[in-house]
Amino acid sequence: DKQHDFVGVEEIGVFKAYGKPVATIFLWSALTYMTLQAVWSKLYFDEVRLETEAKLDDLKEELDKLDEHSSTRV
Repeated sequence: DKQHDFVGVEEIGVFKAYGKPVATIFLWSALTYMTLQAVWSKLYFDEVRLETEAKLDDLKEELDKLDEHSSTRV
């Protein structure tokens, strides 16, 4: 029975010794991951926005050309 109690105390000692550093590393890792994910998402959506604006500009130019072409024919 005493041996069982000793093992329990030893397990708590191990948790006290390594619990805080492991928790700290986990929290910093999670924070770093979330920060990098937010930065990546912002960069990705900025890229998508620029591509969409470029497509819209191309379509506007094409519409202007078609409008000029149709107005010269009439």
